[in-house]
Amino acid sequence: MGVSRKQIADYERGLALPNSDMVIRLAITLKITTDLLLGLKGLTFADADVANVRFTRRLKALEMLPESKKRVIVKLFDEFIGPA
Repeated sequence: MGVSRKQIADYERGLALPNSDMVIRLAITLKITTDLLLGLKGLTFADADVANVRFTRRLKALEMLPESKKRVIVKLFDEFIGPA
């Protein structure tokens, strides 16, 4: 793909974002759609408002966080909406 392991690791950790060309190349290499890669699979933009799309993208980004930071976010959710 013409990308270093460090660059991929930076994408996975959220330290860098791939450009549109790289998103396409990653999707082809992984044999998935760009929508799935970007966390958009299942969203229907006709039915979703901008706030819901932004929220969904942020939830996908949370998956990339280290476990310690995820625990902090879950505690914040619990404070505002109660435990699951």
